[in-house]
Amino acid sequence: MIRLGFIGCGGINRHHAKAIRQDVPGLEISAAADLSAEARAAFAKENSGAMLFDDYRAMLAEGAIDAVGIGLPTGLHAEAVLAAAAAGKHVFCEKPMAMALADIDRMNASCEGAGVRLMVGQVRRYDADWGTAKRLIESGVIGRPVLWRQTAGGPPPASPWFMDEAMGGGPFMDGAVHNWDFANFVFGKPVEAMGSLMRLQNKSAFDTGAVVVRYAGGDELMLSWSWGLPAGCRSAASHEVLGPKGVIKFPGNFPEEGLGEYDRKTHGAYLLDTGDKKELVTFEKNQMFAEEWKDFRDAILEKREPKSSGRTARSAVAVALAVLEAGGKHRTVEVAP
Repeated sequence: MIRLGFIGCGGINRHHAKAIRQDVPGLEISAAADLSAEARAAFAKENSGAMLFDDYRAMLAEGAIDAVGIGLPTGLHAEAVLAAAAAGKHVFCEKPMAMALADIDRMNASCEGAGVRLMVGQVRRYDADWGTAKRLIESGVIGRPVLWRQTAGGPPPASPWFMDEAMGGGPFMDGAVHNWDFANFVFGKPVEAMGSLMRLQNKSAFDTGAVVVRYAGGDELMLSWSWGLPAGCRSAASHEVLGPKGVIKFPGNFPEEGLGEYDRKTHGAYLLDTGDKKELVTFEKNQMFAEEWKDFRDAILEKREPKSSGRTARSAVAVALAVLEAGGKHRTVEVAP
């Protein structure tokens, strides 16, 4: 049994804990730490028996744990990972991995030096939904190269650190890091970023803009996103992949009447449109959060790298940093190797 301690008792770690309790045998939630007594109480109510600490350093020193799950603001990730590695604990760190590549390099080196596993929560790598998009693109059914494009907009997350330039980085760091990682996963080596970013609200991080990331193989990712709208306000959204032979439309982005039936409780569907035909491509839904924790568990037991390692997560942050620089300066920026 791998004994797990959570650093942070907020919403994301409570969500992880629920997934573990429900569907990840071999992991035991043994401890948790948070500065907030209210957050600790909420965590304890759902995870009876876990030892509680107001300082994660005390938990690392005194708690009977083998691994940690870090769910802190991004700007605090590096310090927590380095402390956990120094204490000999395996590390699951939420995305984005950190706010600077130099910190990420220190985190990777520290965990490797301590002989502990380091995994980053790029959860799309474990999702049957996103896995279907990957499979369709890689099959060549719409040809290559492709343009993956997405538009969306709404208010920012409630916690103010998300829109702090140094602590969370806004949507093009915290939210879109999922896009950057998934594009790296499917397209390969990112080459350069271009775009334009702005601030609709009086926050230090950019909240709105449009960017393009180019990949060595010719594929491109276009993202227009905003976290700058008022509470309760949402903009129109679209999500699709265009190729020389057709288009792949993401679930919820097309009318399904007359295209076939499936159980929407257990399955989802993409639309594949090649001009001469339109067909649903269905997939069985899975619990991606449970699947990533199973990989973390197995990586520890099998002494191997997880699918979403610190090395792969570094590249997603490299894209995010290039996007922020390119968008802020309105020019093209190379993605750091």
